Amino acid sequence: MYRLIGMPVSPATKRVCWALDFADIPYHFEEYLPQITTSWVRLRSGQFSGPVSVPVLLGKGGIKLLDSWDIALRAHHDRPQAGLIPDAHREAVAQMNTLSEQIFYAGRILALDRVLADNHALLDLFPSLIPGWCRRPMLPVMRNTIGAIQKKYADPGSTEQDQIKKLDNALSQVRARLDGKAYVLTDGFGYADMTIIAALQVIRPYQPDNSQPQSAYEKAWSCETLATQYGDLLQWRDRIYKEKRKITYRNKPIRHPVR
Repeated sequence: MYRLIGMPVSPATKRVCWALDFADIPYHFEEYLPQITTSWVRLRSGQFSGPVSVPVLLGKGGIKLLDSWDIALRAHHDRPQAGLIPDAHREAVAQMNTLSEQIFYAGRILALDRVLADNHALLDLFPSLIPGWCRRPMLPVMRNTIGAIQKKYADPGSTEQDQIKKLDNALSQVRARLDGKAYVLTDGFGYADMTIIAALQVIRPYQPDNSQPQSAYEKAWSCETLATQYGDLLQWRDRIYKEKRKITYRNKPIRHPVR
């Protein structure tokens, strides 16, 4: 069985979990805790220098995949009949993967700035194994952790407006590609949809129950100006989630973690 190491709230992790579940490929999920489990993940994944990145897929025979696209390709290799990445449209799916990463990268830069400016958002990030009573005294630790992540993914010389322009451009391309269709590809639902849907988390996180207020962390990951401008894409995202993202390979209901 594969071992997938990732962060449940990360769009990059969400899309590979969905890909593996869609292809009905069993895996054990291990949550990555920055700074706490970094050395252990570095050792097993072979990331001996530079920043550690997740998701990481480990498997028998020395399989070590450090990129979401490579993990998706592996899922397609193992279960081609699932139709995750149709061979006839691999280039088109790869293009959507690249477009989704443009959305994710720009949105992440903006979101990390907002998280660092909000103590409540930082408190939401503590894993469940940390008792509630000791989280506030540990805020400096969490702030340093998120600060390190911010530095890791920084875009020196760019402004907030630069990132918003990048998002606007990428989202307009997604809208044009969909052009009112149910799915990105005419062949039907697949990884091209999953990767875009996961990236839209940086515009506004998906809420399965709209009656519940957003957490501070979710608000920090919301870009309300673009969420309003591209409300049609979020409605498309929500519909797909409700229709397609229901069970894991273990046949258990999907839980959408909120920190």
